[in-house]
Amino acid sequence: MHPQEPLSRDDSDLEREWDECIEGMLNKRDAEHSLVIVTMNLRRYASVPRDWQAVHRELSRILVDAPDVVCLQEGLEGMDILSQVGYKRIASSVLRAQALRDAVYGSTVELNTCSGSYHGRLLVNELYIKAAGSNWEAIDSGAAQISSDLMLDIEGHGERSQGGPWPLATRCVVWTKLRHRHNPAGPFAYVLNTQLSGGRVEDPHFIALAEAIAGLEPSVLKQRLWLCKPT
Repeated sequence: MHPQEPLSRDDSDLEREWDECIEGMLNKRDAEHSLVIVTMNLRRYASVPRDWQAVHRELSRILVDAPDVVCLQEGLEGMDILSQVGYKRIASSVLRAQALRDAVYGSTVELNTCSGSYHGRLLVNELYIKAAGSNWEAIDSGAAQISSDLMLDIEGHGERSQGGPWPLATRCVVWTKLRHRHNPAGPFAYVLNTQLSGGRVEDPHFIALAEAIAGLEPSVLKQRLWLCKPT
């Protein structure tokens, strides 16, 4: 029995078949049952204008497609800018949150990026759902801490207002369980929102820790981390 000869196919055939596959998936997509999610990092409101009319215009532009859920990171407890564009909060990490000044280890560089009135506010991750018009509804939600009790010795850090070891900044995940209004028995969708470790204060310590674990040269590791760093 002779082995089967491979079929002769050129790049144009493969590209045409791929286009047909993509087109088929797009046509099959059910808009009624789709779940649209947007993620947004407010950077402790450092980048949010003080002019609330400007905030409203920018949010309306960003959320022009009216996503069902908005995942918000680095928000501040007590400040809600999404309600003015038709969203309601369904989950928050407030019960496990810490003050902004503690979350950035007292770094004057980080604190100077935002108003001094924010420094004592709790830094939170939140989930919002469209208040009206969505086919999805939240039937459960919660929050959980995902960071450890590690202590970071950052004494002598040039951006610190005080020296001494500090506990690792608290990182939490917020989640919700969603049910489609036309399918109360399921299937259900789970949405999880979090922000992993990082920042100008934490990075040197985790680089050193990764070096020890992986046995990599510092220059090699830093180059790899830079390539993976989100923009």
